[in-house]
Amino acid sequence: MNIQTLKLLAKVRNLSQSDLALAAGVSRQAVSLWFRQFEETKNPRVNIFSKNLEKLCDSLNVSAAALLEDFPDLAADTTDLLWDFLYPDIESFVCALIKSEPAALARLVQVYGVFGARKIVGNSIVKNFENFKFKIHPSQRKKAEIICNLIRKNQAIA
Repeated sequence: MNIQTLKLLAKVRNLSQSDLALAAGVSRQAVSLWFRQFEETKNPRVNIFSKNLEKLCDSLNVSAAALLEDFPDLAADTTDLLWDFLYPDIESFVCALIKSEPAALARLVQVYGVFGARKIVGNSIVKNFENFKFKIHPSQRKKAEIICNLIRKNQAIA
């Protein structure tokens, strides 16, 4: 299981380690060990019995694939994403992306462009563009609008 993904999911849903332990059918100490191992080794993979993974997925209403996937690698250097401290850390920024917060989506488009942002969050970047386009710097907004309109047009044709 990818502990970064679980950590992010817990943060988005406001779940404690005890909540995760209860959901997985393991002890709180086991969950604490998962998180501690990640902090010490930076290896996001932790071993979990399939029955516990299944129980965790059922309790959290997520697929096993979602918990096995790698944490999105937004950038080795997050300076461009966190430069103004709107988000204190990359996990907070990713939570904001998951919640489709306009400021986070706009920041993602400004840093990675429409195509790069679309690779990270999917078509929601195009669908929600009207909700956050005014948060994009004017010098980049027009180009992003053109690209989003082209993507929409191509999707309508397909």
